[in-house]
Amino acid sequence: MSLGRYRYLSIGLRASILAIDLCILILLSLSLYTISTSLMDIMSNPNESINVDFGFNDVSREYFMIIRLNVVNNGFVDMNVKFDASIFTSSGVIVRSASNSTILPPRSSKTLSLKFTFSESDILNYGFDVNPPYMNLGLEFRVISNLFGLKIDVGNIRIGGG
Repeated sequence: MSLGRYRYLSIGLRASILAIDLCILILLSLSLYTISTSLMDIMSNPNESINVDFGFNDVSREYFMIIRLNVVNNGFVDMNVKFDASIFTSSGVIVRSASNSTILPPRSSKTLSLKFTFSESDILNYGFDVNPPYMNLGLEFRVISNLFGLKIDVGNIRIGGG
């Protein structure tokens, strides 16, 4: 008689494992959909998604560079977005770095911006007048309490120079 009871427990255990697997599959598909739609929005129209402004402030005598990234969450779950960049010399010494992150709810958009400033003495001190600086960009998407994610790094982008 006790064997019959264990047989039903085995079926219940199998059903609960199957239910857990289905939940993981649903969470994974929602995560992939959310990340891929946001990434495709950036890639389909990069001129509107990524803006870089260079300038010189006459009052403070500083050069500045502002990078703006427009991120859209067309998915079904909240998404953490991290945008970071670092500027370094031709010899690899990191001069400046900046980072910005936000949480995007579903069906929303936000602009993340990074700002770098250099005084005239910084330009001469780091030798940017002779060797232009380089930049690394990083973009990270995470969903479902940072359980699933995608990180993209683009490196050795030369800023200026001939």
